[in-house]
Amino acid sequence: MIGLRQFDQALDEFDRAVEISPQSPFAHIWRARIYWLLGRAPEAIAEEKQAGTLAHSAQQLRDQGEVAAIYAKSGFRAARLKFVQLMERHYRGNYEAMWVAFQYGTIQDGPKVLQWLDEALRAQEAFPFHAKTAPEFDFLRGPAVSSSASAHRPAGMNSLGSDSESAREEFLRAYGTRPAWFAEEPMAR
Repeated sequence: MIGLRQFDQALDEFDRAVEISPQSPFAHIWRARIYWLLGRAPEAIAEEKQAGTLAHSAQQLRDQGEVAAIYAKSGFRAARLKFVQLMERHYRGNYEAMWVAFQYGTIQDGPKVLQWLDEALRAQEAFPFHAKTAPEFDFLRGPAVSSSASAHRPAGMNSLGSDSESAREEFLRAYGTRPAWFAEEPMAR
């Protein structure tokens, strides 16, 4: 549902998942992802904290405390940036590379998205298939895809980051071709 941009339906599905498995952190992590996409930082932070609690991760709880403080002081974009910096710093044992890539996508940092997608592949995580439709990566796919998701983009977020073109070119230089899991349609120029 997330890849289809049906966020309300996805939230309903994760509500049911919480009812079925209340001690699992996974539905809370996915709910947080949706809230970040919708620009709803307080809900995203609350879900991240709940996931950290259920995962017994003191580091995740500390990270979310810092993110909440930055949000209160400096706003949404600063909170997203702080969160991804903390995810990157505490990656091993606390976060998966794909989730770091998602968060870098929310701040439209193309080179970092590609770096963390590559790390997700190296780590053989189960999530790289999500990259094909992930709303966080629309800005890398081109304006046609990005415009369809612009209704869900929080205020102040550009449809194309300034590093998008160089990130695309860097990826093509490094890998020789665009991976099939990233996008089916040709990249817009």
